[in-house]
Amino acid sequence: MKFIEFGWGHSNDENPLKSGAYAVTEALKNIENDKYINLAFLFSSPDYEPEEVLNGVKLILGNDIPIVGGSARYSIINNEPHKGVSVGIISSKYIDIGIGVGLGVSINPEECGKKAIETAIKDLGMAPKLVMVFMDCCNFEEEVLNGIIKKLGMCVPIFGGVTSDNFEFSRTYQYCNDVYVDSVVCVVFGGDIVPKITVGRFTERELISKKTKGRVTEANKRYVSKINNINALDYYMSVFNYKKLGEISKDREFYFTHQFGTLDLNNEKIHIKGPISIKNNALVFGSNIREGVELIDYEIDKDKIKHIFEEVNKSILNTPPQYPHAFSFLALPVYLAEIGKDKTNEWLEVLKDLYPLFGFSSYGEIVFSEYNNYTIALCSILPDLANICIKEGISMITKYPATKETIKKIYEMGGSVKIEELAENLGIHRRTAYDRVEPLLKHGFVKKEGAKVELTDLGKLLLEKFILKFW
Repeated sequence: MKFIEFGWGHSNDENPLKSGAYAVTEALKNIENDKYINLAFLFSSPDYEPEEVLNGVKLILGNDIPIVGGSARYSIINNEPHKGVSVGIISSKYIDIGIGVGLGVSINPEECGKKAIETAIKDLGMAPKLVMVFMDCCNFEEEVLNGIIKKLGMCVPIFGGVTSDNFEFSRTYQYCNDVYVDSVVCVVFGGDIVPKITVGRFTERELISKKTKGRVTEANKRYVSKINNINALDYYMSVFNYKKLGEISKDREFYFTHQFGTLDLNNEKIHIKGPISIKNNALVFGSNIREGVELIDYEIDKDKIKHIFEEVNKSILNTPPQYPHAFSFLALPVYLAEIGKDKTNEWLEVLKDLYPLFGFSSYGEIVFSEYNNYTIALCSILPDLANICIKEGISMITKYPATKETIKKIYEMGGSVKIEELAENLGIHRRTAYDRVEPLLKHGFVKKEGAKVELTDLGKLLLEKFILKFW
């Protein structure tokens, strides 16, 4: 029994309206019950007119289902990065959704973050269990996140990223039932879900370094113009031995793999910072850099990036509870997707136990209270079986009191039994036994194959948490 359904679809039709309509139509085909659709994720290429894409999606979904997301150079579906339009749809009666948008992140970033989360929580109407954030590229990502945390607190997990374009850093946009720029969108999840969140970052295993250290001596937000009191670009080319004068700004594959980074205070975590672009002889970093910060040279070995995916996969799978996951959401750095065009499918294949996998390429990743660059952010959504089984169990036993005795008897008979044997042990007619089993099937506590019924994981949980405990 599926407690949370997730459908996914993709289209790269040249017509943005058709592409939106085709993608959502494909997504709906992967959902058995569309009665409980809660939310649609929408990511589309910056080459499209976003209003037309959104109109195509609404043409099929209507205007009542919340639609969130944004621009993405690549969207992710299972082991495939796509260009075009991708749609992911959540359908579950056990999930509640609230959405909010804050406008003007480059003008008043902290207040913008506060506004978005405040509106989303009010729309949800209950305490959130997870927040997803989709933000514009604005030079103030940390301040926006601080605004969200000040309103939300530190106890609710936050996950998300910065929407991307084709490296113009100027054509990004966000969806929140409409199309916005210079905004932050918050989606809050309530109800019977368990989120598992992890972040994969580079360690010395995946990096090559000469350990050259340079101190930032002139910077403005994320623009670094001087390192060790010399021109930052000259310093960069010297450290990484780049000889092609005048070509560095166009050589993305080189500067995406030859990076500067910092170490945290304990010298344990490596934070890759950039450059993500080179403009007017200045190095543009993925997040703000303060003057005085010490930068270390790192060369990324793309053949070892797979190891980071293996680690995040292991982290999610080994984190309790061990409930079956419904879907996983990935924020993949667009820089890695770009340098690993021949490797990305292989990296994503590592996460096959977490399919359906859906996500987008980001300019920066948000996990809990951190804003990062060059990290692999993963969020897996699971149904909260403990809450679901108790709610459904109380509802079932209240309406059908005899089911309590029936499920206990199935348990006592080994958890799997033929209907005839169950009837005999209960001292009832075989037809009556079928009637008693029907509510158990309806609520997902048993499954039936032919004339045999077997306890599901949900049924075992109900017995453990509720029936055997109190009776």
